[in-house]
Amino acid sequence: REAIETSLERAQWPQAQRYCELLNHYAAREPVPWATLFVARGLALAQAGQGARNADLAEELNRILAELNNAGFKAFLPAVTAALKRL
Repeated sequence: REAIETSLERAQWPQAQRYCELLNHYAAREPVPWATLFVARGLALAQAGQGARNADLAEELNRILAELNNAGFKAFLPAVTAALKRL
């Protein structure tokens, strides 16, 4: 998760996507909700960072925002909120 976050902070979108793939692969045998959430967040933020602007991405970011709120991951909300504002 830290590698995903660092890549997103540095606007290294392909690298963030790669780390998301690695975490997804690692967690595939025994999926855990936090891993699924952070993979989805990382992929969506990487898409937004690369300029994607569409209704599907907005819907996904809103879903992620709600899940982060429900799980109490408040520190990870600002990047999602900022991405939604840019759509």
